[in-house]
Amino acid sequence: MPLDRCTGLHDLDLHGVELLDDTAALELAEGLPALERLSLKNCVQLSDKAIEGFANGCHGLVELSLNKIPALSDAALIALKEHCAEHLKYLDISWCRGLTDHSVGSLVDACEQLEVLTVWGCTQLTKTFYEGHSRDGLIVIGKCVG
Repeated sequence: MPLDRCTGLHDLDLHGVELLDDTAALELAEGLPALERLSLKNCVQLSDKAIEGFANGCHGLVELSLNKIPALSDAALIALKEHCAEHLKYLDISWCRGLTDHSVGSLVDACEQLEVLTVWGCTQLTKTFYEGHSRDGLIVIGKCVG
């Protein structure tokens, strides 16, 4: 099915599609301009490149799960900040240990609509993030500071 037939799709749950790779994800992202909710949880073959593709193609994302994408790094969050900050309300980056305090804090500061950030297993995040971002009303689920 050509991707131009999916232009009105608002919700896509790819949770656990472990064979989804960057090439396929980039093709999907190009044809989903109306996407608002996306779950890529446990899509273990994806990298920053795929997330950058979704950020570039799906500016209206409101809810995004990147839970358990092991190759995720700051580059993905920079792309989300540049393209999706206006609408993003719910973000799950649990078990993504390649992210830094700086990139998460920068994204949180840019996303004025962000209500909930889920960070289970992100033991690399420190007080620098938790106490340094500007979003007093943000709900952080899974906070773990030693």
